[in-house]
Amino acid sequence: EIDMMALFLYSLHPVPEPMVYLEQKGGLIRDYSITILIDNTKSCFSELNERHSFLTLFNLIQIFNSIDIPSLDLILTSNNEPEILLHNMPSNTIFKNFSIFERLLILLSNPILTSDLSKAIKTVYELKIINKNMRDSYLFILTDGLSYKGNENKINDHLNICQNLGIKIIIIGLGIYPYRASEFMDTFIYSVNPHHLLKAISNIFGKKIETKNE
Repeated sequence: EIDMMALFLYSLHPVPEPMVYLEQKGGLIRDYSITILIDNTKSCFSELNERHSFLTLFNLIQIFNSIDIPSLDLILTSNNEPEILLHNMPSNTIFKNFSIFERLLILLSNPILTSDLSKAIKTVYELKIINKNMRDSYLFILTDGLSYKGNENKINDHLNICQNLGIKIIIIGLGIYPYRASEFMDTFIYSVNPHHLLKAISNIFGKKIETKNE
């Protein structure tokens, strides 16, 4: 059985501390709204895939924690209503509040057989509408893509609504062979080595994310 806490602690060190600056009206501010949506299924977190999936997730969270995103949502799929662990909170909250991180580990340790990804995506844009958030919004969906099969229409409809609301969508592949994940959207990130996520994300953000050791 994988030692998730040890894996998490290991993931904190290989990623150089990133810095994000947004150029707005001559100023330099951090002003993104980020949603991380995790497809918490047995296929994503199987014995074969769990190491890659956990490292991918923890590296992504650590990146956003380091750059101090002011608004972060953390949502997991479930059999019924999605699990909303964090909503419109600073990104460092997940590590400052151990109960949130503990809840995340518990849920990921008990993945479900099939999840309703479309309902979770619907929850994402409903929260954005309620908040009336004017920040640039990004949705990162972490999945192996298998939940897409048979649910293409509903998932695509909700993704289109997200885009119409100005939410930029990035798919991040989980596991050793997430071949279906690339079918969601044009913007798809996958690496066998999850520590390469920072470089890929910096390209998507238009080089606005830089590391000290660029």
